[in-house]
Amino acid sequence: MKKETKKAKPATKKRRTGHEDLLTDVSQVKPAEAPPIAKGQLGDRIKAAREMRELTVADISSRTGIDVATLKQIEANKIAPPLGQLIRLGKALDMKMGYFISPGVDKPITVVRKDQRQAVARHGQKKSQQYGYSYESLAPEKANRLMEPF
Repeated sequence: MKKETKKAKPATKKRRTGHEDLLTDVSQVKPAEAPPIAKGQLGDRIKAAREMRELTVADISSRTGIDVATLKQIEANKIAPPLGQLIRLGKALDMKMGYFISPGVDKPITVVRKDQRQAVARHGQKKSQQYGYSYESLAPEKANRLMEPF
């Protein structure tokens, strides 16, 4: 009787998904230092981030392509920037989007008691179509989170 031996599978080349640049070791990435979250509206937060970096409105205008008058109106909370402008502002100020739009306070840890959890169900394009899962968010008020703990 011959004994069957398993042959080692040849090494396969990893398929590139296009997300390799996003998937880095977090220990190598130094997060941008965020200013204390300014209480108030979006314009106040944008202004606080700009001032922390000692940038002028003209500096931000040249980095984003948004005119100075519009930036001043945004910082004065007279107008809300469209999402595209908000993304450009975030990049120009080296800030996470969560800093601008999250109502929570940026704390290193968040404790959520069982009775404080928020149930979340994922639906398809039609409200009646469910993807088949629901979960309880363990950090609904955590600002600048990079993932959804559940």
